[in-house]
Amino acid sequence: MRGYRTKVLLSALSATVLLLAGCSVAEPSVEQSTELEGSAASEHTAEELVQVLEVQTTQHPNSQVLSDQQLRESIPAAEAWLQELEVNPEECGLTLSAPVAEQLEHAVMAALQTEDSLITLASYEDAKQLAENFDAGSERTERCSRYTVLNGSQRVAFHMAAQEVSTEAERTVAHVLTSSDGAASEQQLLLKVADGNVMITINQPLQNNAKDDQFQSLSQQVNELLAALE
Repeated sequence: MRGYRTKVLLSALSATVLLLAGCSVAEPSVEQSTELEGSAASEHTAEELVQVLEVQTTQHPNSQVLSDQQLRESIPAAEAWLQELEVNPEECGLTLSAPVAEQLEHAVMAALQTEDSLITLASYEDAKQLAENFDAGSERTERCSRYTVLNGSQRVAFHMAAQEVSTEAERTVAHVLTSSDGAASEQQLLLKVADGNVMITINQPLQNNAKDDQFQSLSQQVNELLAALE
């Protein structure tokens, strides 16, 4: 049981970090500064993101909204834990261990933690840079579709299977993440979208093999959140 719980923890954390990975907004270089000058400013404050997710709590009993400040306060412990992991291939390890604080340096964020899912909203300062980093992160995820994570004596294998899912966002990527420690396995649905300055991610365990129905429901949630953020 202890091994299974470790695997589930690794799976959840890995999935969440992969959802965020590749979406940091780096400072523009000297060559880019003129081109990016005038890019749209962040359209939403941290308080606005919290308000949007608080409305969602009526649909999710026993849920909790985490503010930008709360999420940032949890970063040091999460990064310290990630540093203890050994990931193969190494490139995927770099993806997992990319500093979360740097990823959020140019964004505000909020999250809704329910009994069976994690929904995050992030609003970035620069829509163009978000789009470029989103695409780069998606390409890196394709290269890291299979990887293993070693945590002490516990080894867990992961497989990211891309899915065809549509939303009203400008960019949408979806995966089924399968994790296995050799004794037990678990599958999670991952949905990540970018639209203008906004990124939305949802992470939810696969239930009763109803993948298509679940993704349809997650797509609807994304569309409702996008509408609320207009």
